Amino acid sequence: MLGVEIKTVKYLFVLLVLSFSASLFSMEKDYSSAWAHFLASEVYKWQGEKEKSLSELRKAYKEEPSSLYLKEELSLSLLRQNKREEAQRLLEELEKEAGNKKSVYLMLSLLYSQKGEEKKSLRVMNKAFRKFPNDPRIILILVEKYLKLKRHRKAKYLGRDLLLLSPPPKYLTSLGILYLSYGMEEEGEKILLKVLQEEPKNYRAILALGTYYEMKGELSKAKAFYKKALEINPSSIFFYHRIAAIDMQNGNWKEALSLYKVILLLRPNDPLSLQQIALIYLQQGKYEKAKKTLLKIEKPSLRSFYLLSSIEFEEGNLKEAEKWITKARKVNPQVPEVYSMLASIKEKAGKEKEAEALLLEALKKFSSPPQKSQIYLSLGLLYQSQGKIDKAIRSFSRAKELSPSWETPYFHLGATYERKGSWVRAVYNLRKAIKLNPDDADALNYLGYMFADKGVRLREAQQLIEKALKLAPENAYYIDSLGWVFYRQGKFEDALREIKKSLLILSRQNEDDAVIREHLGDIYYAMGKKREAIEAWQKALKLAPENKKLRKKIEKVSREE
Repeated sequence: MLGVEIKTVKYLFVLLVLSFSASLFSMEKDYSSAWAHFLASEVYKWQGEKEKSLSELRKAYKEEPSSLYLKEELSLSLLRQNKREEAQRLLEELEKEAGNKKSVYLMLSLLYSQKGEEKKSLRVMNKAFRKFPNDPRIILILVEKYLKLKRHRKAKYLGRDLLLLSPPPKYLTSLGILYLSYGMEEEGEKILLKVLQEEPKNYRAILALGTYYEMKGELSKAKAFYKKALEINPSSIFFYHRIAAIDMQNGNWKEALSLYKVILLLRPNDPLSLQQIALIYLQQGKYEKAKKTLLKIEKPSLRSFYLLSSIEFEEGNLKEAEKWITKARKVNPQVPEVYSMLASIKEKAGKEKEAEALLLEALKKFSSPPQKSQIYLSLGLLYQSQGKIDKAIRSFSRAKELSPSWETPYFHLGATYERKGSWVRAVYNLRKAIKLNPDDADALNYLGYMFADKGVRLREAQQLIEKALKLAPENAYYIDSLGWVFYRQGKFEDALREIKKSLLILSRQNEDDAVIREHLGDIYYAMGKKREAIEAWQKALKLAPENKKLRKKIEKVSREE
């Protein structure tokens, strides 16, 4: 209420001044008319009438063209209304007439930048710097311009000039952020850390360093800075989200879940938090909880529909899965992953031809390389599941050609070549996937297991699998791979420990695996425990009754008994 009263008083005051000015300046006709128009312009500006304000300002300047103040005000108003050509003419005149006004240089430089005339913009700021060498704002603008031009050495010299001035922390913070943003990370990090020594609660510096460390992959440091930011602003949902996202990357599901629940207390029904909670439940295999969480979202997004479809797909409810993915497609028909999901549903329902036709149609629909690459990947997976290895290889190859920096096509191409028996090509593509993404746990494990299964490069195999396990320590299949390396190395006790651990994790998830059971039998047999071996193999055979080699293995060892 008070704010409204103050605005009303200001408005009445302006009107009184305008009225008074008109009567006063009537005695001095030449001078009064300009300022009457100027005051009218101010009233219109206050009312939000931009065009009328500009019109009155033009009249004021026409009445008094020698007024540098009116010329500057008119230039500023023109810039605000994107009338650049007229603003440029006035500002260029002002640069010659009022060479000691910083604001003129700043406006003219900004105008040139907006027009894409960076050389002119730089010339104006260099001129301003020569006139005002100790102005931190001008130095910062110049630093940014040189960084954009990739002239880092010049930017660094100017940055040193700024540091020698010992300006307030806000300028040093801006300098540090500029350095971080334009490839001078080491210098930017040092400056921001120094700022925090003097001003420990500098919010911008804390945010910049937290973001920098997160992008760099130093998640523990990023988390520490985000926590500092929360101490300053405990109600900031942004920092809760960042910390929770880091916890999810590290597999700390419980910690992430508790943080998202805090966010929901601060902002009930926050859609992003509900989606992330659903993802956590999915990781834990709690499909029903995930589904209930997603259904709480008041305005479901494409991602919500996609996740609901994924849950129903995992549970085998194909009609429900298709219903949700169809809704996702209605939200945005330009997302290739939606078509990939729909194709997977049709394939699982035994409609392989429909799935293939859908993906081939999608290839015509999408034009950008990343989108087409996603569709080719899905097509490759469809052909792979049908045993059409050559078609799968062609599709995966096309996907990697369209997106050469995307690791996933290389991974699937490597896996498909391995199935075909093309060992060298398999290894090449899996190594390429790991080179593109050193944290691709599936590629690390797959290549490591390939080496172990062949009994070659066992030291490297162990290193690859151990790295995969650092990324996903509770992955039962990665643990089995490590056990298999130990088996090939003749370390049977170590192998037995890892395989048992793998089966224990699967049992907690109400799952089992024929290959891991067979590995257990092989280890027991190598240890001379034939009865335990036969028992493990028989359990494996129940899970994979079509495995003729396993059946013969059981028969052979049974005769030995």
